Amino acid sequence: MQIRAKVKIGNGQQTSFWHDKWTGQGTMKQQHPELFALSQQQHATVAMMWTGQGWNLFLRRHLNDWEMKRIAEFYNSVADFNNLNGGEDRLEWNKDRNGKFSINSAYKELNSAVVKGKDWPWKMIWKPKIPYKVS
Repeated sequence: MQIRAKVKIGNGQQTSFWHDKWTGQGTMKQQHPELFALSQQQHATVAMMWTGQGWNLFLRRHLNDWEMKRIAEFYNSVADFNNLNGGEDRLEWNKDRNGKFSINSAYKELNSAVVKGKDWPWKMIWKPKIPYKVS
C-alpha cells in the first residue's frame, strides 16, 4: 500500500529527504544509494536540504571523476522541484484523482492486485473461524 502513496511537499519540515517517497520514483536513498552512503545529512528533511536556490548536499569526501555521473543523475531526479511553500507536507494517495485515501479505493486496489481466493486469504478476513460471542 505504501507504494501507492507519495508525500506532497509543503514546507518540507516533516519529510525526510532520503527516506520518504516524495519525488515519484521511490525514495532518494533507493534512487541514489552511493550518494546516500556519502551524505553527511542522512537524516535531513527536505527543508534542511533546500536553500531556495538549489540543493545543499554535503558529502563526506570529494567525488571521483567516475562518480560525477551519479551527481548528474541526482540533480536530474530533483530538477522538477520548484520551491517550498507555507503549507504542511501531506501524504497523497495516487489511486484517487484528488489524492485522498479512502477505504473503498484501497479495497479496490487490493482486490485488483490479487486473484480472489488463490493468493490472498480472503476467507480468513471475511469468514474467520472464531466464536461470535465470548462470555
